[in-house]
Amino acid sequence: MKHFAFVVFLLTSTTAFGQKLSVGAELGAISSISESYESTDFNNRRHTYLAGVKLNYAYNTRLSFSTGLQYLRLGYRRTTCYIFEEGVKNELTGKIDYLVVPLLANVHMLRSRRLVFTFGLLPGVNIKAVQDHPDPIGGCLIGYIKDLRPYTQSFTLKGQLGLGYTLFETERLKGLVGVSFVRGFSNNIRNPYDFPTPSSWERRYHATALSLGAAYKL
Repeated sequence: MKHFAFVVFLLTSTTAFGQKLSVGAELGAISSISESYESTDFNNRRHTYLAGVKLNYAYNTRLSFSTGLQYLRLGYRRTTCYIFEEGVKNELTGKIDYLVVPLLANVHMLRSRRLVFTFGLLPGVNIKAVQDHPDPIGGCLIGYIKDLRPYTQSFTLKGQLGLGYTLFETERLKGLVGVSFVRGFSNNIRNPYDFPTPSSWERRYHATALSLGAAYKL
């Protein structure tokens, strides 16, 4: 009888724990910029997409925690000194991409708990660091470095603040939309030389993202 009671308790506990877990995916648009520019310099932003998978644990109706994997695509954009015959300048795009593990806390607000405030950290590793630029056309002979990996730190730490809203929720499915702000904490530039470099080599990336997500309750 004691063994039967223990099995019932174990199954009940497992079911209750599972009901608090959900897995999902997100896809969205992200606009990022280097701190070398003003955040309002729209022409110096890299516009692209982000994608990720998440695991969420609901501690109670007001608080939940999230983690997972996210492909975070950051960078910048600027004009080069190469000029077309028409006088239009070419553009160079810095692509600094990371695979990050979000460590987030979510505060569910309002009586409906549909409004969600999110905050946390984004530790990650660099998986791409390049500058896409055109071939020389004219205007100057200055070259641009394509491969930025020797000058990019392998690891990064960023912070995230976000605000989301639950669009719909059923017994098993949930749909969400959210906006988030990512701010770099660690310096992204690596010194590949044997001599000290100036403080101008300090560089971080910040971003704003709009995403849609779906979650399945286990």
